[in-house]
Amino acid sequence: ALVSSAFINPTDTNRAQTLTAEAIAVARETEDPGVIAQAFLNAGRIALVSGNATIAKELFEEGLMHARKAGKERLQALLHKQLGLVALADKDEALAASRLKDALAAGRVAGDHMAMMQAIYTLGGLALLRGDLEEARALLSEALQGSNELKAPRAMSHASEMARVRIAEGDWTALSALSASLRTYQGLQPEACVPVCIAHSLEAFARLALLQGQPARAARLLGASEALCQSANVSLLPIEQILYERTLLSTRASLVESAFNSAWWDGQEMTQDTAIECAEEDTSSTPVC
Repeated sequence: ALVSSAFINPTDTNRAQTLTAEAIAVARETEDPGVIAQAFLNAGRIALVSGNATIAKELFEEGLMHARKAGKERLQALLHKQLGLVALADKDEALAASRLKDALAAGRVAGDHMAMMQAIYTLGGLALLRGDLEEARALLSEALQGSNELKAPRAMSHASEMARVRIAEGDWTALSALSASLRTYQGLQPEACVPVCIAHSLEAFARLALLQGQPARAARLLGASEALCQSANVSLLPIEQILYERTLLSTRASLVESAFNSAWWDGQEMTQDTAIECAEEDTSSTPVC
């Protein structure tokens, strides 16, 4: 109950810290290391949402100590994953990969397929960033298969990354699969996962626009992607944010500042449907954007 109350408004930092401290105190009274580990995991998540990454890291590390003491592999997997995401947010890709591999190993032992899928997906994204297409394909294929079997709401994000790998390998037929996924999500109810998945796919299409020599279109799609996240009050996953920032950097480098700014603001003003039309634009026809 204390944790749930803290999650109601995690940006109220003082209140959130007070409630999570109380939750940890109550958990310690049980003298059950598994219960204590769960309390630290929850507290770390709230600290992370509140923007306190340093505190979150400390809470996750202490939680991991208790999870190991309890022999709780699932909790270890979740805590390793959170530590990996914190490292990724700090741009320490090597540490993130190490933590996520630990999460994957613990997740496999625990049989926690959902925790495994996010770890595999993020590791696949890191391989893609390194340019290791073979490893990226293997990891992202596994993540996509698993998320489809589990009917996970982030399956479209996994499809976007898989399409990115296939196109990097020269298989442009992946575009049709990516477009189909985009259209599927367009017709769904606007739950939290829908706008962020569409936003991530728009970034993938922006990268493709760059490869096609269309930096202005890429800038519009990136502007639309950010606007969609802001309007829905959602955020990309850390690995997706890094991919977004790298595409943004390449796009800026391909245009003079005035041209980039103009295209960017055009994208910011697009509706979701117009942004999807722009993403799927057939370059041989009259441009949509």
